Amino acid sequence: MLPVINLGFISLDAYSFFMVCGFYFAFLYALFFLKNYKTKFVTEKELYFILACLFFCAMFGAKAAFLFAERPDIFLQDPLSIFKIWEGGFVYYGGLIGAVCGVYIYLKIRKISVVLFSDMLAVCLAINVFFIRTGCLFAGCCYGKETSLPWGLKFSAGAPLHPTQIYEMAGAFALFLFLHFYNKKNFGRGKTLALFLCGYSLIRFAIEFLRGDERGAYHFGLSVSQNISIAVFAVAAIIFYKADKNARNDNV
Repeated sequence: MLPVINLGFISLDAYSFFMVCGFYFAFLYALFFLKNYKTKFVTEKELYFILACLFFCAMFGAKAAFLFAERPDIFLQDPLSIFKIWEGGFVYYGGLIGAVCGVYIYLKIRKISVVLFSDMLAVCLAINVFFIRTGCLFAGCCYGKETSLPWGLKFSAGAPLHPTQIYEMAGAFALFLFLHFYNKKNFGRGKTLALFLCGYSLIRFAIEFLRGDERGAYHFGLSVSQNISIAVFAVAAIIFYKADKNARNDNV
């Protein structure tokens, strides 16, 4: 656990550092993708504006989800706390939903192809998840339950814990590889984002059973994130089905 990264001339909060890295490397991938794809559906300049939109929508979405799901007492005492993103306290699902909704509205306003951009965005989101969970690993948050397995990690003086951050990092990396190669043959069909949402919701649902940190209120015996995972998977499956149906009709 290394919550603060000391570079000698400056000390950085580990979670914030890796969160920024996640956006940065996702952006680099988007630039790489655009340079290698035959149709330029968005300009590099436009991509900077979309990145800014995605960043702020993700931050506010993640903050809102944290307050509503885990600390409603803070929100009731100070409703403006939803804008205090510098104070920490985030839920990834909230950031994901906020980012997708914000970018969708932006693309519609700017008349940029939602289908093409979403197929590219899906791979970028997998990159972002990898770095977000790397930040969690360094910060010592989002840890797992006690385990006797040889790869258990000690985050304090207590017993070894499931390295749930590493589990999710591995899942995100595998998802990135799958989506990257999937796009080589299926880009432009509007199914890649749905596959990311299905894949991530399954990974998150499974890992939640091993989480040992405070999970907020439980409903139907499941954590808030697990209930959201079920909803996200259902919506993504519908999107995939409709996109696949449209693709089949176009090929008729």
